[in-house]
Amino acid sequence: MKHRRTNKLVCYKIKGYLKSARLESILVSSTFLPLAEWYYSGDILIKITLLPLFSLSLLTTAGSWQNYVFDIEVDKKAGKNIDFFKYISPKEMLFSSILLVIAGTAILYYVSPIAFIIGVIESILFLTYSAPPVRFKAHPFFDILANMLVFGTLPFLIGFTIIKNSIPIEVILLSLTLGLLAGSYYLFISSFEIETDKKAGIKNTGAIFGFNKTINIAIFFFFTSLILYILQYNISNIVILAGYIITLPLVLFLKITKKIQIQLLIVSLIFLLWNGAVLLLLSLFTGSVLSISLFTLTFIILVMVIYTYIVTKV
Repeated sequence: MKHRRTNKLVCYKIKGYLKSARLESILVSSTFLPLAEWYYSGDILIKITLLPLFSLSLLTTAGSWQNYVFDIEVDKKAGKNIDFFKYISPKEMLFSSILLVIAGTAILYYVSPIAFIIGVIESILFLTYSAPPVRFKAHPFFDILANMLVFGTLPFLIGFTIIKNSIPIEVILLSLTLGLLAGSYYLFISSFEIETDKKAGIKNTGAIFGFNKTINIAIFFFFTSLILYILQYNISNIVILAGYIITLPLVLFLKITKKIQIQLLIVSLIFLLWNGAVLLLLSLFTGSVLSISLFTLTFIILVMVIYTYIVTKV
């Protein structure tokens, strides 16, 4: 009987850790890494991509766990489902996140010294984003900058270090351009949590500007990213451009509709479709198992989001 209870507790813990890992966040950052490798080498080689991609997933998961630990009270007020804390103590989750950071950065050190430095910066940003006294998520504009870096710019730079031991200025500029896209994703999502953040005393960008202005800033970031890419880079590179093109109508429609449920669906679709379009073309051009797997995962999540919306409406 005691053995069964132990096994049951372990299963609940594993389920809780997986649930709190935020798969969509891992997927967003994981798309930029192979994209960078392909953009500058023309291929995605599993033997050199798998380890850094796994490492990035560990660091992103650690950041998600840290966010949950330091946002327990905020999530309770928001009515979010954080029942995994019944089986996992905050201290245990925080300690587990530290183990993931150590493992993730160690892997990157094996990959390259530059990748290791970027990974350390990413880990520090994840922690300071959620943890006091810095808590970037509670400061206007710093919350955007942190999300731009950890989900867009830094993963792209790690992807480039797979093929090169130095980072030229044009790569940094492109990573920042794509970082703006990641920043828009954060603003779209956070705009629906403004009231909860205000009640919790979190004075981030959304809380300062309100819903409509936050959506406008997010759209501005999206279009700025698109325009900078067109101005600076070869628009015949259909892989990155396709992501913008397929999501552009949704971004525009977001300003037209006023129904919250539809807006939430659109926000979810925008970056699932951006990821999906980029990963599909990468799969077609390279035949990479990694890009095919990531595309399949994106497609499954996309179908689930649409299905959930239809069921909810019915």
